[in-house]
Amino acid sequence: MFFSVPLVDWLCAHRQVSFIGRCFLDINSLALKIRRVASFGYSVSARLGRLAQPETSF
Repeated sequence: MFFSVPLVDWLCAHRQVSFIGRCFLDINSLALKIRRVASFGYSVSARLGRLAQPETSF
């Protein structure tokens, strides 16, 4: 049985009633992954915004 890492982290974050110590690390890694994805999305949208601007030649 195979679970992707984000799914395992998500399940662990929701089942942290008796596994607080172990899931604390998983919640931190999940937060880091969310920040990485958000940062990547921001850089892609900034790049697309620059590409969408008309070029001005002097």
